[in-house]
Amino acid sequence: MYGFFQKLDFGFIPFQKIIQSIALIDEINGKWSVDKKTIEHRLQNLNEKEMSSDNKAFYESLTFIRENFLNLSLSEDVLQQFNKYIFKYSEKDKEFSGIYRNVQKTIAKSFGSNKNYPHFIASKPENIKAELTELITWANRQIQVKNIHPLIVIAAFAYDFLSIHPFNEGNLRTSILIMNMLLLKAGYSFVKYISFMNYFESYKEDFYDSMIDGQQKRGQKEEKIDKWLMFFLKSLEYMSNEFIVKYEKLKTKIKYLNERQYKIIEYIEKRPVKVGDLAKYFSDIANSTLKKDLQYLKKEQFVLFSGKGKGTIYFI
Repeated sequence: MYGFFQKLDFGFIPFQKIIQSIALIDEINGKWSVDKKTIEHRLQNLNEKEMSSDNKAFYESLTFIRENFLNLSLSEDVLQQFNKYIFKYSEKDKEFSGIYRNVQKTIAKSFGSNKNYPHFIASKPENIKAELTELITWANRQIQVKNIHPLIVIAAFAYDFLSIHPFNEGNLRTSILIMNMLLLKAGYSFVKYISFMNYFESYKEDFYDSMIDGQQKRGQKEEKIDKWLMFFLKSLEYMSNEFIVKYEKLKTKIKYLNERQYKIIEYIEKRPVKVGDLAKYFSDIANSTLKKDLQYLKKEQFVLFSGKGKGTIYFI
C-alpha cells in the first residue's frame, strides 16, 4: 500500500486523542474479558434486535465470523466469499456477488441541505485486483510485524478497501465483516455483541464526511485519513461503552431468570423454534406459561424473533 504515513497529517492529527481512544478501548476490552465466561453466550442477542429478510444473510455472516474467526485469514478469496454471502437471499444481486465490478464507479452521497455532496472516483476496474493484492499484503505484513497498532492497521485497511470499492454492491457491509474478523483476531471480543452497522447508520453523515475528506485527494500527496481514523476510533469507543452498559444490565437480569426460562433459552440456542415446537418439547408446561416466558425473554432481548403471530420464529 502506497505510503501509509503520508496519509496522516502530522501537523493536524490529534495523536493524544488517538492514544487516549486506543487506551480506553483496550481497557474496556480487558475489563469484560475477566468475567466473560459467566454470560458470554447470552450476549449474542444484543447485536441484532430483529432478523428480517433484508439483514438475514448479513446476520448469518456475522455469526459465521464470530464462530470461525480463528480459522479465517485476510485474503482475496475471503473478501469475495464475504461479499457473495451477504447476497445469499437476493436473486437480483446474487449473479454479480463476489465478482469484481467491470464498470467505472463514482461515489456520491446527498444529505439534507448538502445537495452537491463531495464525491470521489473509485479505482478503475482493471486496477482492482492489483490494488487489493497490494492492500492485503500490506495489512497482513503489518499485523505480523506489529509496528503499527492493530486498530490503526484495521482502520487504514477499511479506508482503502472502500476507496477501491471492488464490488458492484455491498462494499460497506463487506468492509464491516472484514473489520469484525480483524478486530476479533486482534482480541477485541466485544465486537461480537455490538454492531458497527448501527453506529454507521446513526452517524451516516459523519461517516461519509470522514471518508470523502480523504478520498477526494486519493492517490495524491494531499490525501489524508485523519478524520476517518478518528471516526473509526470513536465508533469503537462508543461500541465498547455501549457493550459495558448492556453487559451490566444483562448480568442483573440473568439473576431473575427462573429454571424454566433457562431451559427455554438452552433449547432455542440449538435451533430456531415456533411456539408450537416449544409446546411439544415442554409438554408438561402450559401453553399460556410458555407464551408469557417467551414474551419476557423477547422483551429483555434474551431471544430474537422474526415474523408475526403464529408464524413467529424465535432464535438466538
